[in-house]
Amino acid sequence: MTNVRVWLSHDGYTDPDDNLAQLVGAAQARAVAKSDSHVKIGGFVYGDTIDGGQFKMLHPFKPVPGHFAYDPRYQEDWRNAMGAGNYEFHAKYGAAAIRQLAPGWDQYDLLKADAGGQRAWNFDANTRGELTAASRELADDIVAAIGKGGVAEPNEVVVYSAGGGANVAAESIGYLLNRGFAASEIREHFAVVQHGNSNWWQNQEDEARDITRTYTIALSEQDPNSYANGDPAPGLKWLVRQDVWLDGARFGESFRKAAAVAQGLEAFQGLTPGKSFRPTTDGSDAGSHAFAVDVDALLNAWDVRLKTGWNLPNLPNTQHLIKGDGQFALRVMYDEFDWLDARRLMNGSSNNNRSTSADDDRSPASAAYDDADHHVGALSHWDWG
Repeated sequence: MTNVRVWLSHDGYTDPDDNLAQLVGAAQARAVAKSDSHVKIGGFVYGDTIDGGQFKMLHPFKPVPGHFAYDPRYQEDWRNAMGAGNYEFHAKYGAAAIRQLAPGWDQYDLLKADAGGQRAWNFDANTRGELTAASRELADDIVAAIGKGGVAEPNEVVVYSAGGGANVAAESIGYLLNRGFAASEIREHFAVVQHGNSNWWQNQEDEARDITRTYTIALSEQDPNSYANGDPAPGLKWLVRQDVWLDGARFGESFRKAAAVAQGLEAFQGLTPGKSFRPTTDGSDAGSHAFAVDVDALLNAWDVRLKTGWNLPNLPNTQHLIKGDGQFALRVMYDEFDWLDARRLMNGSSNNNRSTSADDDRSPASAAYDDADHHVGALSHWDWG
């Protein structure tokens, strides 16, 4: 049996979805890791965004230093103020929630150790000292996995679930290539998982995107209730339906508080003036994390990678497709973790019936689930110690 070491990542820049998705995705990863000895969490990364994005999250109204890549969002103060507010949410609520959920996980706050946002990504590193701490540890995990298995059946693989940017993965790949590892050797034991068009197109991360392309398992968009081809989709963009909120109380008070603030159920206390914070019901990036810890689904898709020159199309009704060689190909579909599953996970439902369709807003299963009598006390469903 193949062991899987999973890295969970969020960029946190410009939109609020990561504030909720990091909580839901981490809870799902923790649940699986507690019940499956073949799944381990390698690290939780916050702030994996484009060069200069970290600077703006720390200094939303200062000009971006000239050595950073250009991003048109830098000119939009409202976006930068939101990125700064997202980071303040992570520093004040999110990091504490993850520590309570999984006290043994290594957390990497890329902004906290980023010299005031002045560091640029280094995709051509030759020494470990040129990498971020997260990239160093990820590269070490990949090397360790390469040492454990052959071509036919690796004994260990590493996956980087990218909730936005994949710069840490790109740094690690560039470093390992410079150290003499073959691309095929790395690819055998390492994959980047990413969903959606926005992660691929809107983050302006051309260099990191090109480096990680052939290592990427591209999930279909996790937002919609159904895909353009009619297949059911997770609907993770709308985790709050029928006014049933995600309380998170079963994972402890810090986690509950973070979930409440992320959704706007409780006010953000002491938000720094000039920064903005917007509540959300969007948890779509949690689908990438759920896929990454689903060993069977992950390994079944292990050889389904993007090819050189292939892209995720940015056209209407193409959220389930890959574009390459002048034609469309079906992306890896993943709807095993849908909005009902996420709500059961967070709220502690004892009802184990799955929905038959993610766009069935009020199926009998969900009606029973929505009943407050089905909520259970904190820490009662799994042993979270």
